[in-house]
Amino acid sequence: MSEKRSDYRRRQAQEKSPWLDDQEEAAGSAASSAHGPGKSRQNQLKTSLSSEDKAQRLKKRLNFAILIVCLLIVAVLLILFKL
Repeated sequence: MSEKRSDYRRRQAQEKSPWLDDQEEAAGSAASSAHGPGKSRQNQLKTSLSSEDKAQRLKKRLNFAILIVCLLIVAVLLILFKL
C-alpha cells in the first residue's frame, strides 16, 4: 500500500534538499535569525501573493483553452455543413 501524504511530507521535510548550496542555506538561516518572527509573516504574504499569481495565470490559460475549443467547434461545424 502506498504511503500517506503526511508521511511523504514528513519524510521530505527531514531530507536535505539536494539542489540547495551550502551558501544558500547559510544565507537563509542567517536571514531568518536576523529578522525574527516578522520574517514568517512576510513568507506567508509572499506565498499568498504567489498563489494569487498562479490563480491569475490559470484563469488566463483556461480562458485561452475555452476560446480554442469554441473556434474548433465552429470550424468543425463549418466543415460539416459546407461539404
